[in-house]
Amino acid sequence: MARKVKCQVTGEYGTSDTFYKASNGHYYKSKEIYEQDKKDKKYYSLIKDTICFEFLGYQKGQKFPTTLTKKLKELSFYPNEVIYKTIQDQKENIEYWISHKDFSSDYGKIAYIFAIITNNINDVYRNWKINQHQQKKQEQWQDEPIEIIKSKQHKSIDISKWLDGDD
Repeated sequence: MARKVKCQVTGEYGTSDTFYKASNGHYYKSKEIYEQDKKDKKYYSLIKDTICFEFLGYQKGQKFPTTLTKKLKELSFYPNEVIYKTIQDQKENIEYWISHKDFSSDYGKIAYIFAIITNNINDVYRNWKINQHQQKKQEQWQDEPIEIIKSKQHKSIDISKWLDGDD
């Protein structure tokens, strides 16, 4: 007998028969939504760890600053994967300025890090969107049966009867 359940990501209601039950015991609208949520959480953790441990010098167990979560919410339009790729692309730049500039607090460092990220994220996002589009196109071609691909090929027309010349 199906019971009413709620998707952990979208907040939509459905039945336990139609929704996907993950290994963590929670229900999701589909397996794809669960996989995407898992991927987003992984990238969020990587972002947080990179900023706290590599740039700010925190150690495991130390409480990370709440301004970090506030700054990440400001970039909520962008997927966590794009934010992480931007950090990786600008890693040398961020490390240089963190070591060569005097900051009075961690808030100043975080604000400066996010200023660098904000100035470069649109370029990374644009490239990411192009790559996503190309991957979808490639997947569509891989999923399409060979017969359909062959039927889409243009048939050549013999125009030799209109050409003058002795061969």
